[in-house]
Amino acid sequence: MTLHALRVAGFVECQSCLVVPMATGMSLVLTMLALKRQQQKQQQEQEQVELRRNPQYIVWPRIDQKTCFKSIHTAGFTPLVVDMKLNVFFSIFSLFIIITMKMIEWIYFLKTENQK
Repeated sequence: MTLHALRVAGFVECQSCLVVPMATGMSLVLTMLALKRQQQKQQQEQEQVELRRNPQYIVWPRIDQKTCFKSIHTAGFTPLVVDMKLNVFFSIFSLFIIITMKMIEWIYFLKTENQK
């Protein structure tokens, strides 16, 4: 049934698949590690690039689920916590503004820490 769903989704050349049950935390850890590895592979392919990125932070909107927080640490990242304050006017746009402002604050903090 999963193979059929993959083919319907456009993966027509897929010959077989394996369904592995995983909890949320393990799925998040594997996803973050895959993204980290992909970034490192791209850096190795582009050795002539002067600026090297070292992904080490994950922006985490603070929610009551500790699984996300634990998976960020397990994958070797540092969580940048955004405290969420819901109100009547809360929207995706206001979430974007909150995260953007928090990222500017962290960038400034990290720059001043590195200058010490």
